[in-house]
Amino acid sequence: RSGQVIACEISVTTTIDHEVGNVVKCLKAGVQKVAVICLDEERLQKIAAAISGSLGSEAAARVSYYLPDQFIADLKTLPLPVAKDSVTTRQGYKVKRSAPKLTLDEQRQREDIANRAMAEAMRPRR
Repeated sequence: RSGQVIACEISVTTTIDHEVGNVVKCLKAGVQKVAVICLDEERLQKIAAAISGSLGSEAAARVSYYLPDQFIADLKTLPLPVAKDSVTTRQGYKVKRSAPKLTLDEQRQREDIANRAMAEAMRPRR
């Protein structure tokens, strides 16, 4: 939405040091916003403390921390992109891109499908 790029660091079983390292890699790559997502509130707070202690205040301000439902709710607050047709040329070929105009119900249905897919991917496998 709205042309934003958000790197998502999903924390399940790796060490907190590993999570800090992954966030640092995202920031060094130029990503303006990193979302750390974790199923456990306590672990999320530990990761937040480690990241803020390892990074300067400017870099740490580009990192947000979420439980899965909080992240999905935050994504829903972003403005929807403006649908428009565009034509570009790539290696001598004309490439036309267009975005369908969706009703609000269609948008919500697609968001729900994506949200369920993310939630399923984050569930621990047993």
